[in-house]
Amino acid sequence: MRPVVDPDLIRAWSRPRGLRAAVRLVVTLGLLIASFSMLWISPSVAIAAPLVFILNGILFHHLLIIQHETLHYSLFQRRSWNSVVCAITSYLIGLTPSYRKVHLAHHRHLGEAEKDPDLRNYSRDPLTRREFVVLLVANVSGYAAVAQFFRQRRTPGNANVLEVLILAIVHSVILGSFAVLGAYHYYLIFWLLPLATVTKTITNLRNLAEHIDTLQASNSRHRTILCPWWERLVFAPLHFNYHAEHHFYPSVNYTQLPKLHELLMSSSDALEKMEVARSYVGVLHGHIGPRPSRAARADAWVNHPPESGRHAGRLPRTKRAKMRADPGVDQQNSR
Repeated sequence: MRPVVDPDLIRAWSRPRGLRAAVRLVVTLGLLIASFSMLWISPSVAIAAPLVFILNGILFHHLLIIQHETLHYSLFQRRSWNSVVCAITSYLIGLTPSYRKVHLAHHRHLGEAEKDPDLRNYSRDPLTRREFVVLLVANVSGYAAVAQFFRQRRTPGNANVLEVLILAIVHSVILGSFAVLGAYHYYLIFWLLPLATVTKTITNLRNLAEHIDTLQASNSRHRTILCPWWERLVFAPLHFNYHAEHHFYPSVNYTQLPKLHELLMSSSDALEKMEVARSYVGVLHGHIGPRPSRAARADAWVNHPPESGRHAGRLPRTKRAKMRADPGVDQQNSR
């Protein structure tokens, strides 16, 4: 259950700020064009290339966040304008408008096994250092992005044939534009690769920090991160770091999320249902380390049993074995 807020306030804060959103979209696309321009105007491509590669990956992530707002129809007053911007941003970053179904399922079933489509990103806690390195390599190498692309193409209803065709046409036009400029390879190196590596890594680490579990406590999937400016630039444009507030009230316009946060911080009910952290890096660091012993995991499971999935309502194997040996052990917890 989400914290209770005055419905009139929510309605007021849900009013889109279309002009501000349009300016943000134009500025982001302008910066992307300016970034590519450095490859031609820089005296040394070798010097410009790393900067352009990383900057493009960050800007593609900004487009992803803009696209996210349109998925909730919260960017513009008219639904048709949201749909148009959703299509533009989606196709540019290799998605389709049907991704809305995936994202809304994430909102409806946050943390639920077999229902939350994003659960695979944050289902293990804590991550061992080895698991984190494997995760990082999979994202930085582009393997995770390619695997996600083909996995989502196989998901029924995720994208229709027309959308896939439009996606192919859009990227064919982009490739053709680079070819006309005599640099078709720039599309591969500075569009597809940053998208599949830098953008995917930022997205995955952000998603992990936002929703990684804490002993399956009731507030552990809802986390707001009051991060420094450089983390907002990389991980959380458009106030995306106020993520618990967004999950509680998805209709609230991104410009009003700080106000909603301030209101929720004065509510004891809200504080019991969300966690507030100070850094994306800090959250990730706090959830990377040695895995707890089997006995510790068993005790945690008893105190916070899974609410869904095939283990729902069951005690872990270690605890069941201990109780079979001595039926009096933790009799109260087994009820």
